[in-house]
Amino acid sequence: QQRAASAQEELSSGKRINKPSDDPFGSAAVIRLRNTQISNDQFKIAGQFVGSKLNVSEGALDSYQNQLDRIRSLLNQGASDTTNQAGRDAVATQLDAIRSDILHIANLRDSDGQYIFGGTRQNASPFDPITEVAAATPTSDQLIQIEKDSTPIAAGVTAETIFSTPTASIFATLTA
Repeated sequence: QQRAASAQEELSSGKRINKPSDDPFGSAAVIRLRNTQISNDQFKIAGQFVGSKLNVSEGALDSYQNQLDRIRSLLNQGASDTTNQAGRDAVATQLDAIRSDILHIANLRDSDGQYIFGGTRQNASPFDPITEVAAATPTSDQLIQIEKDSTPIAAGVTAETIFSTPTASIFATLTA
């Protein structure tokens, strides 16, 4: 009767092991498999997060590159001997608008409200929107482990590495 009840339980549940006493070694293997599956799911989520963040970063960097190309063109135009003062004033106005666009890119947030180029510092924008100076609090890359037993990788880059050098920023250069 006990074997018949056990067989009936297996048939109704569709599982060979319904409680640890059915097969202690098999139960341990099931627990290990579940833990591995949970771990793999976490790494999959981390990988998707990094992929999404990098896609948004790539779009922002493409926009930044387009702005830099436009700046190069405007500076060549302004430096030309054929450009009069009114033309240079127009170039300066366009450079101011581009500076504002670049500041927006530097302080861009993703759909979760995280600064794309904020790194580990997410409580303040990378560049102050008024003074255009990098935030006083230092930051570093966000590191995420996407594979078991692997070295964590950076989930993007920080604004300081893109929009400034140790001695200047793109904003100060454009202002000058």
